[in-house]
Amino acid sequence: MCYAHLTQSQRYQIEALKQANVAVDRIAHKLGVHRSTVYRELRRGSRKRQAYVAWYAQEAAERRIRRSAANHPTKPAALWRVVQRLIRLEWSPEQVRGYLARFDHPLVSVPAIYAHLRRHRRRGGSLYEHLRFGRRHHRWGRHGTGGIDPDRPSIHSRPASAQQRLAPGHWEGDTLVGGRDAPGNPHRLLSLVERHSRYLCLRRPEGGWSVSAKVAKTTTYALRRLSIRSITFDNGSEFADYPVIAKALNCKIFFADTHSPWQRGTCENTIGLVRQYVPKGTSGAHLSKAQIRTIQNKLNNRPRKCLEFKTPAEVLLRAKPPVALRT
Repeated sequence: MCYAHLTQSQRYQIEALKQANVAVDRIAHKLGVHRSTVYRELRRGSRKRQAYVAWYAQEAAERRIRRSAANHPTKPAALWRVVQRLIRLEWSPEQVRGYLARFDHPLVSVPAIYAHLRRHRRRGGSLYEHLRFGRRHHRWGRHGTGGIDPDRPSIHSRPASAQQRLAPGHWEGDTLVGGRDAPGNPHRLLSLVERHSRYLCLRRPEGGWSVSAKVAKTTTYALRRLSIRSITFDNGSEFADYPVIAKALNCKIFFADTHSPWQRGTCENTIGLVRQYVPKGTSGAHLSKAQIRTIQNKLNNRPRKCLEFKTPAEVLLRAKPPVALRT
């Protein structure tokens, strides 16, 4: 016999048999359960040092069930089958979550999808191979925001025109961190991406004593002649001088929520494209300004499906197509 959950009637049987001084082995035999089940039930269902009480034990069991269900939510198997089918189409977990949200499907978060893929991989599955990028397992709650003002403007105050890409001029910014030439001194590349057109400005931060000063000066210089209404940054301490940027460019600055890279999906996806030329974990110190500009130009003159196969440069700068086709 093996351990099994007891029913309410079985608990009343245990109470009656215990009052009759029946041995635990005999009680277990009568109920058809292992004696360990009875011992455990007697310990849980006794009120302090009093005798076992069936109604009290039943209420305690129901509380445990509710608590367990709340702490371990489950999703229907049919939902995971749909998720797996979409992942096999090379969709990202963010795209899967957003797509399912349009229809009458149970809600599923991006971290939950990644967790499902990890479980699938541990069982020998290959779904993870359809991901474009890997994903680090973050230790949530252990990372601060450095020297950034805790009252910094939130992304939730960003206007709808920026959120919906209705007009150009709304940018996202982040840094790519490469190798280190000395402890605490990593090589960085600043990535600024316009949400409406996906136009990229790629620069090496320079021109200040601190990293935040370099980022502020480089951002101001890179965007000074472009349409600029707002910038949404990551919470890294390199953006601590955001008031300087806001004043110099006469624009609004917003910050995404911590541990929420999908809120800056345009910049995150573009950084992924840059990684084709600057692989993760490698240093960008060997790149000259001309080489960095070449990477920028290649991406800005690459047609995008989301732009109906126009290039970012065509959309934002009204540039001519990069390749003239002859028939």
